[in-house]
Amino acid sequence: MRILTMRRLATTAALASLLLVAACGSSGSSSPTGSASKSGSSTSQTVTVAVPGDITNFSPFTDYLIEYRYAIFNTVFDPLVKYTPNLGISADLAASYSSNANATVWTFNLRHGVKFTDGEAFNAAAAIASLKEAVSTKSIFAAPLATVTSYSAPSPYQLVIKLSAPYAAFLDGLAEVAMVAPNTLSTAQKTPVGTGPFKFVSWTPNSQIVLARNDSYFGAKSAYKSLIFKPVTDPTVAMTDLDAGDVDIVANVPTSVTKQLNASQAKVVQPPTSNALELIEFNSSGKLGNPLVRQALAYALNKPAVNQIAYNGQGTLTWTPISPSSFAYQNEAGYTYNLAKAKSLLAQAGESHLSLSLIMPTGYPDAQQLGRVWQASLSQIGVTLNVDVLPLSTWLTKYVGVDYDMSWNTFNASADPNSFFSIIMPGHKKDFHNAQFYSEITQGVSVTNQASRAAVYRTLQNTLVSQLPVMIVMRTPILSVASTKVSGYALNPLGWGLYTDVKVG
Repeated sequence: MRILTMRRLATTAALASLLLVAACGSSGSSSPTGSASKSGSSTSQTVTVAVPGDITNFSPFTDYLIEYRYAIFNTVFDPLVKYTPNLGISADLAASYSSNANATVWTFNLRHGVKFTDGEAFNAAAAIASLKEAVSTKSIFAAPLATVTSYSAPSPYQLVIKLSAPYAAFLDGLAEVAMVAPNTLSTAQKTPVGTGPFKFVSWTPNSQIVLARNDSYFGAKSAYKSLIFKPVTDPTVAMTDLDAGDVDIVANVPTSVTKQLNASQAKVVQPPTSNALELIEFNSSGKLGNPLVRQALAYALNKPAVNQIAYNGQGTLTWTPISPSSFAYQNEAGYTYNLAKAKSLLAQAGESHLSLSLIMPTGYPDAQQLGRVWQASLSQIGVTLNVDVLPLSTWLTKYVGVDYDMSWNTFNASADPNSFFSIIMPGHKKDFHNAQFYSEITQGVSVTNQASRAAVYRTLQNTLVSQLPVMIVMRTPILSVASTKVSGYALNPLGWGLYTDVKVG
């Protein structure tokens, strides 16, 4: 979902990140901060954000839900290195970093004087504890740590990581690994404690998550004291709440909602570019074990119609998960809408009167519109498509178990071409059996020469499109809406809200 996004929505080691969430609930009581009045002050001390769903697991290692990235990862935690607004890499808790010539020994010089919000000191020992926790929980974000042979702390504020082989996307991967207070690693699913610009206060299930400004934060601090996230699954309801002044920002909205904005009350906020991918993930076994059938389904998807109906023409049609701006991008012709060709391929595969289901989580009207467009086309060639809109928890259970014919998903890819292949594809090892393909995914990060990497990703893109374990539908617009009273709010290309500079009033 966005994953996700990765709305980036596997197994514990292969969920997208996407919409995905590990289910481990907790209860909490609402803080008085949550009901702070916004009246009587020229600048509000509370910023309230509507997000598409609730968060029930607060661990940055095992929650892959895109809502989590909106609300918790980017506010409560810091990584060693972070994405810049353009998805470059810059220092964060590591004030500086360097590697040896073949990128197998990385040295991070950590910031001095930083503390977790529970008072624990952040240092090399704390960083090592978080990195090891990411591995032990089999987090999808631990992929860059798979080749680590040792962690060491030559001094309290210097961390050295040695790898058995180069990992080309090492820094890109570390930007997804949060630093968690060591004494809270075992309780992070219920109470997240980091070093970020905000600290966790409370969670009231299906109501709100309350964060408070971290006045000891080492970086820029917000002008307001409280940041509240409210789960609102229906974007129309979220917009009504914004119009009523109950929320200041709606973190993610479909294109259809933006057409109805009252410009005197609200404005659209979007990043300069979008890395959000809309996906159809196939169960490449059973009914869809024959790639000819998957290709037929691809020919039967009218992408231009989906783009126009669901995204008002703002999406970018593509068959590859890699951005055109990447050194590894290869244009793939894919499957132009052609029902005659689709019907012919089904006949070659010996399929007739095929009945399939497409599952998707509730709260994503864009996905439902795709389902309706595809459903209508498939019916013309004798294929029955049942679109099953499921509660998030039900969808997740089926997604993790690959208990579906097809699943809609969305994934927000980082700048490195490895992103999609290392996060989305490992979950398909149980249904898409292609040892060479998975070996090439490993090869893509084991070589550091850019030309060599590009050659590997050309092969991967070709296999992805020809075999279709996952079909890339398009790059979708990332849209958020803010009250006209809000200033300083921005999004990065992954759709993460940048809240520190926000002011309301």
